Amino acid sequence: MNANLIETARRSILSAGIQSEDYPGIGLFVSHHIDELPADYWMNQTGTAKPSADAILNLLEAMEIDDEEADLDEEGEMVIDFTLPGEATQYLLSVTLDSDGQVSDIDMES
Repeated sequence: MNANLIETARRSILSAGIQSEDYPGIGLFVSHHIDELPADYWMNQTGTAKPSADAILNLLEAMEIDDEEADLDEEGEMVIDFTLPGEATQYLLSVTLDSDGQVSDIDMES
């Protein structure tokens, strides 16, 4: 997968933040995980039992996908999924990029 597209998707999540009215899935992802994951997970990942939203978003890792799956769909869009490290969750933040590489949606998926 193109590293520039991954970085564009990551920056979009970070710049939108948890208060985003356009992308409420970001706040939902953070609030769900801060409550559901044990304090020792957060201690191992961030050094604190109650990390900030920014600290959680900075942990996100892009899921690896095959290059064949990275092709644009019929609408010319590509989805890049992000998750927390260590197989801590089945939930994803999915970033949809249009054919020009611009973010068109960010949502929480399972």
